[in-house]
Amino acid sequence: MSYCPKCGKEVTEDTKFCPNCGNPLSEETVSTEEVVPQENPISETVETVKKKVNKYKMNKWIVIDSIIAVVVLLLLIIIPVTTHAHKDYQLAGGTGDVNIFAV
Repeated sequence: MSYCPKCGKEVTEDTKFCPNCGNPLSEETVSTEEVVPQENPISETVETVKKKVNKYKMNKWIVIDSIIAVVVLLLLIIIPVTTHAHKDYQLAGGTGDVNIFAV
């Protein structure tokens, strides 16, 4: 028994091309031992690209969510502080003696 060195498919001794993958066969290239089929590099590349695209999409949403969270937190901090400072300014008679850190 002979095997195609590219895909590992069993071939007859007089076969010139592998019936499975079309690889040209010669006496030097045909193996008498079973060969482990090679992975198709194109399908690996397609899967790799799909994984990278999905990872990019996920990272994009993580960045957008993070920016939204920071903006919301800043608003939650700034609005009460400025509102409180404005009330203190009005209570002080508008003299400018305002302590925005006073509770």
